[in-house]
Amino acid sequence: MLLSSACPVGAASCDDVTVINGLLLLFPFAVVLALLIASPLTRFLPRRPLPGWSIAIIGAVIFVSLSDWWPLLGFAFGVTGIAVARGERIAEPHAAQTSGSATHSTKRSSG
Repeated sequence: MLLSSACPVGAASCDDVTVINGLLLLFPFAVVLALLIASPLTRFLPRRPLPGWSIAIIGAVIFVSLSDWWPLLGFAFGVTGIAVARGERIAEPHAAQTSGSATHSTKRSSG
C-alpha cells in the first residue's frame, strides 16, 4: 500500500493516524518509582485504602492522558495516593480511646 493511497484524493488532511502519548511507555517505570517514593511516606500517613487508591488512579490517568507539566502533577497524585493507601499510622484515633474505656471499665469491675 502506498502512502498516497491511505488518504482520499483531494482531502485537505488525513486523519488516519492514531497518536499515543509517549509517557505511556514510561508508565511502568513511573509506577515503580512512585512506589519507592511512597514507601517512606507511609510511616506518616494514616491508612485509607479507598481514597488512597482512588487518588492514585486519578494520578495515573492524569500522567498518561495529559501533556506539558501535567504528568508531574499526575505523578505527585499517584505517590500521595499510594502512600495514603498503604499508610501505617492508626487512621482512627477514637479506636484507641474505645479500647482504653474498655480497660477502664474492666478495672472498675475487678477492683
